[in-house]
Amino acid sequence: MEVEAQYVHEVYTRLASHTAQNDSSKKLRIWPNVKSFISSLPSGSVVIDVGCGQMKYRIDDGFLLGSDMCPGVLQQIYKHPLADVHLADALYLPYR
Repeated sequence: MEVEAQYVHEVYTRLASHTAQNDSSKKLRIWPNVKSFISSLPSGSVVIDVGCGQMKYRIDDGFLLGSDMCPGVLQQIYKHPLADVHLADALYLPYR
């Protein structure tokens, strides 16, 4: 876990901080197929984004559950009333 904290979490925390400071969230690369899939969902859908990072995928007319293992990244993300984000390991998600 120390290796992951040092070489993964610290890097992603620095990247998230840089994005927040430079308002470059508009420049986050969004995969076209994922964007298309989310756009095709019916109104009121619930989307679970495991490893949500900076939560670049958002749903306009539904609810988003996000989880990530990096606390520094989760502190930097955009807060939205129709999103609920948790610190969680992808192998042990807190959802039922």
